[in-house]
Amino acid sequence: MDNKNFSDAVDQLGDLYELAKDQMLRLDVSPTQANDQQNLFFTIQRMRDLAAATMQECNLLTNRLESNQSVGVTLINQEYNRVLNEKQLTPEHDQKYVHGELPEAAISYLLSGTFEDGPNMPSNWPFDSASFKPTPGDRLRELSKAGAFIVSEINRIDFSKINYTISNH
Repeated sequence: MDNKNFSDAVDQLGDLYELAKDQMLRLDVSPTQANDQQNLFFTIQRMRDLAAATMQECNLLTNRLESNQSVGVTLINQEYNRVLNEKQLTPEHDQKYVHGELPEAAISYLLSGTFEDGPNMPSNWPFDSASFKPTPGDRLRELSKAGAFIVSEINRIDFSKINYTISNH
């Protein structure tokens, strides 16, 4: 299935989701029937979400193939975008980290996968200890996290330069 057909299928699942939602609101049914319909509704919603996520992954892979982007750049970009979208940690948010916290966090993830006895809480971790989430056995994930912190620091510096330039003109 090509991207166009897959995208159409995602759209159709979205339409089916909306139709099921509308039908559930309009029907006067027994609790058992409502439960069955609600299960169907959530199943359709989950299918739509999975299809959309799959489409996003397909688009990332297509873009990578078209641009000859390396696996490393792709993984770092995915991790950076995940943090940006899920945790809302934007360059604006990162402006408060002016004492090297972001590079320190990158170093923590760079080193966390190098210990034979597994990941330990690094002494240089600049944030709350609960926010350090190593992924033992997945060195690429550790390196992706480190790379995302470096990208965050670069974007933080760039963002502060832009704000400085704008405020002085």
